[in-house]
Amino acid sequence: MPAVAHTNRMGKTSYLHKGKTKKGRDKYFFSPRKYGDLASAIPHGYEIYENHLGQVFLRNTARHLVKNDEIKQVEDALTLYSSLKTYQHRVGSKGNAVTVYLMNENIEQIVRMLNPMLATDRKEVENIAIQYGSYAPAMRFVLEDKEARTYRPERYCYRGNTDGWISIGTPDSLDILLPDVVGHLGQDSFYDLF
Repeated sequence: MPAVAHTNRMGKTSYLHKGKTKKGRDKYFFSPRKYGDLASAIPHGYEIYENHLGQVFLRNTARHLVKNDEIKQVEDALTLYSSLKTYQHRVGSKGNAVTVYLMNENIEQIVRMLNPMLATDRKEVENIAIQYGSYAPAMRFVLEDKEARTYRPERYCYRGNTDGWISIGTPDSLDILLPDVVGHLGQDSFYDLF
């Protein structure tokens, strides 16, 4: 059987390897090496996860408290309520939070800088910038109540020694929260949220 492989957004392929912990339990990890003890299937209860940096992991679905349709709801809200282009953001989830990451680079500046040097079309330069762009956390929705499915909205604060997440509202359903807050992403009004 062929090995489990995943190609990330940067075009790098990683292969799922299987090993043993010191206690003799199975452990799995992704590596660019195409040799060694390769796994031919994803173990039951796990999924492949690529984070906003393009790193690939195998994660336990039981520990993942956010539902896939809630992640999709955040992605859809970004399209509906924000002025961001699809390449300017990524949505990821870990544990009990859905996080929106914003692109650090200004694509227009990169295109203006690289296009004359590469003597290629604008779209190709734009695709390269998007493929290798970096992303930083900007906003997240933290699950407060698993039964009621209410989330606490937070934004990342970039103020010197107080870097970290700050609350920007009271917990509520994503239906209520998303239209109110995601439109501020990429805008000056984002910094007024608290």
